[in-house]
Amino acid sequence: MKSMDNERSIAKIEGHIFYLEEKGLRNSEAPYNLLPYNQMDGVKLQISGQNVGRFMYDSINRCFADTSSYKQHLPETLKYMEIPNMFTMVRDKSVEDIVLNIAESKPKGMYSEDGFLKLRTMPITKIFGTSFIVDVLNLCLMEALNTGNKISFDNLNVLEENGKIFFEYNVATKNIALPTDNPDSVAIVFLPPLKELDPFAWAIMTDEEEIENTKEVTVDRIHKDKPPKTNKSAKRNGIR
Repeated sequence: MKSMDNERSIAKIEGHIFYLEEKGLRNSEAPYNLLPYNQMDGVKLQISGQNVGRFMYDSINRCFADTSSYKQHLPETLKYMEIPNMFTMVRDKSVEDIVLNIAESKPKGMYSEDGFLKLRTMPITKIFGTSFIVDVLNLCLMEALNTGNKISFDNLNVLEENGKIFFEYNVATKNIALPTDNPDSVAIVFLPPLKELDPFAWAIMTDEEEIENTKEVTVDRIHKDKPPKTNKSAKRNGIR
């Protein structure tokens, strides 16, 4: 474990240093900036069963982000962060135990970096101007500014030859297109394979201990087009 004063544990958020405290994460350069654990969204991951906290982070002001002024697309300075509940157990477990458990968790590097605890930055993609969080471990795409609007992976198709994802999308409802939808509102969305969208989540789903590329990505490769001629070979039963 590394710390700046040998007494306080450190966690990194987008490269920024925060102290791990009982009630939250405190910014090392602006101590008045506290990220309280009880203001994070509690989520149980469907794939791993792990409990985590999530929140939108303002990487400029180093605090919880105010998204009230945004309508569809998030600026690149706002990040959606994930923190294991183990981070928040300072009162119940020693910091040394927390750091050790995180460092030994698989896949390596998901919540640790160079001896520091690290919050995970979840990938975000734009679909026709609307930001969606790629929530692989809960098998959905989640609209960033309206997290109740989710696109289940059960409704997505996968091309067998390259693993790319595509689906019919209603640009008005910002969700899967229905047979009764106005054709003028329906387009085809293409996304990279899951392994490229979120290599950490992919490693968990496939029981890989190491991943080749640990760089977390923001994807912006959406095309309005007809389905490829090879779509007859695409799987229609989701991507689990």
